[in-house]
Amino acid sequence: MLTISDVQKRSYLETYGCVTEMYATLRGTPGALKVERVEYREEVKSIPIDFVCDVETKVKRTVGEKYYDMYQRLAANQESALLPETMKIILGHVFESYGLGVEGTYRRLYYTVKNDQMRSYMKGMTNGVFSGSDGADTGVFGETTGGFSEAGV
Repeated sequence: MLTISDVQKRSYLETYGCVTEMYATLRGTPGALKVERVEYREEVKSIPIDFVCDVETKVKRTVGEKYYDMYQRLAANQESALLPETMKIILGHVFESYGLGVEGTYRRLYYTVKNDQMRSYMKGMTNGVFSGSDGADTGVFGETTGGFSEAGV
């Protein structure tokens, strides 16, 4: 049986967590998966739909249809911790080897989404206290969610 070190195991679990969190965020945000016209210069622009397609393809090829459906459901409900640890490690290894982690191909997308989340959170803050006076907030990609954001709850 193949054994891996604790450092590799932690790295794979961390990559799995980051990729799954980004996947769940993008799938759960209305308007995040819109198709854009991309211009090719020196670097291909990372758009959310590319990331989601890459993650879904890698998961489906790695674990099969049955576990792919389970992964999608758990990620959509943000309960991916319920997957078995061995599956998380395997998926983390696959995600890392294909550059889907924070330091990989989609690093700019991670940076953009994280900054958008922080801006959305800071917009709702007044003197260090969250205020949702009008009951509407701006989502991760600038759309109005019509309610309070998760960051303010």
